[in-house]
Amino acid sequence: MRPLGPSRGRRPLYTAEVSKYLVKAWAILDCPRGKRLVAAMPHTSEVLERFGEMRLKEEMRKRLLPASATTCDRLLSSERRKFHRERNVMGSGLGAGGGKVHDAGGAVEVRMWG
Repeated sequence: MRPLGPSRGRRPLYTAEVSKYLVKAWAILDCPRGKRLVAAMPHTSEVLERFGEMRLKEEMRKRLLPASATTCDRLLSSERRKFHRERNVMGSGLGAGGGKVHDAGGAVEVRMWG
């Protein structure tokens, strides 16, 4: 019988702070899947730091940059669900035959050929 108390195992490597930086980079890169996100992260984090969008501590950099594509997808799963839910509620307005796209200037007719 296992004694009650603190659970054994490792402490989480990817904390909420790491997830926060990952979500920000993911959103800026237009929501790519894990493989593309992992490939873009070294350059993206460097650029975001250079322009003051992100301030990564060395510890965060060591955790975030070597993350696998599967880990990134797992950490982003709840954000991805929220994003798709919002997108489905709003809808695109474009069916098979076209529709109207709304922007700041009003509605624009869109035709689909196919």
